[in-house]
Amino acid sequence: MFTMRGWLHQGYDADEVDDLLDDAAESLEQVSMWALIVGSRQHAISSRHRHRRHQMKRRRQSIKRIQP
Repeated sequence: MFTMRGWLHQGYDADEVDDLLDDAAESLEQVSMWALIVGSRQHAISSRHRHRRHQMKRRRQSIKRIQP
């Protein structure tokens, strides 16, 4: 994967290592952004679901009060 440099191949090419680390950092940033987007969407869905449950509960309570 890396080109060996130095006397008797004692090290790696620093530019190749830097390129790999830059690619890894970019990939991690993209994954982190997607995780934030998915998390916020899941929170919004959950929040709407909770709101709808509360609405239904209030409606059932209102109906019970109206019925004799």
